[in-house]
Amino acid sequence: MLEVVDEEDNVIGLETREKIHREGLLHRDIHLWFITPKNEIIFQLRSKLKDSFPGMLDATVAGHVEPGASYEETASKECKEETGIDIDISKLILLKKMKNESFDNIKNNTHRTMDRQYAYLYEGSINNLKIEKDSAEGFESWSIGKLHNLSEKERERFIPARISKNMLELFDKAREVAANLSFSFRRFEKRDEEVVYNLHVTAMEQVGTFIDIPELRELWDKDLKNIESVYINNNGEFYVVTLKDKIIGMGGIRKVDETTTEVKRMRVEPSMQGKGIGKLILDKLIEKAKELGYKKLILDTAEKQKAARHLYETRGFREYKRGEIAGQETIYYQLEI
Repeated sequence: MLEVVDEEDNVIGLETREKIHREGLLHRDIHLWFITPKNEIIFQLRSKLKDSFPGMLDATVAGHVEPGASYEETASKECKEETGIDIDISKLILLKKMKNESFDNIKNNTHRTMDRQYAYLYEGSINNLKIEKDSAEGFESWSIGKLHNLSEKERERFIPARISKNMLELFDKAREVAANLSFSFRRFEKRDEEVVYNLHVTAMEQVGTFIDIPELRELWDKDLKNIESVYINNNGEFYVVTLKDKIIGMGGIRKVDETTTEVKRMRVEPSMQGKGIGKLILDKLIEKAKELGYKKLILDTAEKQKAARHLYETRGFREYKRGEIAGQETIYYQLEI
């Protein structure tokens, strides 16, 4: 059984796969594309025994979203089954949410889906990908540049919808995003202090939560002038994220008591937002908190910071109270670990 959805992606019922495909009912799908550091897209070669599009080149990974599962969970599950690779969900790059229709000439029906297209930077060898028995015959890598200039004979090897104009635009987007993903984490060092503070200000100004009152700033930002003593040397941690030696993100955990730590100062350079960096920072802080023996994380964020709230909630944080700081509605979250 699969969930049938409406045009707004709301679940409206359950039906068998056979009926959904036969009647062209709208349902949920994912497509995951491995992009390599060489700007290649890895395609899966479908088995010649497949009922639909046999022997044709398809997405690296594709699959229906099972009832109750999220798109991201499905991408991870299907990736393991179809390639043998365990992916880090936080590194999935959402390229686009789209309604998709494709016609199957063999079955003579229309496949209608609410589709989420993801990219994943794959730095391993194509030879390390496991071929799913009876479903695929192998994998092929094609440069994104070449995909824009396929001959008619080459185009015949691909499922048409996979190399449509819209998809080629998504591949270009994936290439741009992947080019910015060669970043790394390291612990804060004293020499980072000025850059870290400027990033803090820039990120807060971008979302409209920076309050430029010197007396308040001196009080509120005191920890950023004493990161080593407040965080690192007090059973906490503070990371910076760098891209080509430039700090583009940061975040720390600060001790509250023996069992509780607080997530603080999570910031991402505005030009780098939307690339999953915030997820990586949060996940790294959660893992560090576990390593340090904490049982609970807390944090607060402005009500207006919709993207941050969504990130926290998808990682399991739950709101436990609300308040007001300097006239801004503030939401307080906690996560038991």
